[in-house]
Amino acid sequence: ANSQKACILCPWFSGISKNTNILLILAILFSIALFPACNPQLTDDSPTIRPPVDSIGFATTAHQTDRVMKLIMHRQGQLLQKMMTRARISPDDIFKASICPHDDYAYASYLYPAALKNIKAKTLFLFGVAHKAAKYNIDNKLVFDDYDYWQGPYDTIRVSPLRDRLMEKLPEEQYMVSHELHSVEHSLEALLPFLQN
Repeated sequence: ANSQKACILCPWFSGISKNTNILLILAILFSIALFPACNPQLTDDSPTIRPPVDSIGFATTAHQTDRVMKLIMHRQGQLLQKMMTRARISPDDIFKASICPHDDYAYASYLYPAALKNIKAKTLFLFGVAHKAAKYNIDNKLVFDDYDYWQGPYDTIRVSPLRDRLMEKLPEEQYMVSHELHSVEHSLEALLPFLQN
């Protein structure tokens, strides 16, 4: 519900011309800048929420996720059901682990629900690739984020305190924390719609 509200900037602007609309938005932004008391700033103890970074080929809102799921089921639902039947996987089966692609939904499509719909745990460990690791000169390390929440299409997802406990147990040379790398990486966010659905 929160993600849907965030997408609607000002619905009452829809009947106004484009130039007037831009002027109104600029006036609102200018007003916010003039009155900082009305614009609460994040403090050091404010929770950090990792927003989606890749909206091309990935669902970032509840509406988009619902449409993607309907499209997958319409186009490949029979194939998905046939594959699940052949593998003897029922809706009641619970997966303890799964390996899933993270490609654009147009390419990976039914593989997302096939790999993730039987995940029922409340706490998950997600591992993804780091496409830009070389840019940040990162090699052979686990890279953790430092966000408190991740924004999913239906709601925010709290990061488990197990992340910090795991880091405490790992030798320091085996991992690092990189807000920068996670803020540009899409491999985990692609899974969130199917885990929340």
